[in-house]
Amino acid sequence: MFRDHSKPPFRNREFVVYERCENMEDGTLVVAVVSLPNEIAAGLEPQQNDAIRGLLL
Repeated sequence: MFRDHSKPPFRNREFVVYERCENMEDGTLVVAVVSLPNEIAAGLEPQQNDAIRGLLL
């Protein structure tokens, strides 16, 4: 199935990790963590204008 010249499934990339914690009304702590390649994370950062772009995964 794999040959000597097969490519790795992913190239080496730098990742950005985002974390958000929020306490719910019943005291439950909800933690969301996502790790994105820099190319995708750059699209999540707000630009200098009022427009905000996002990505739903």
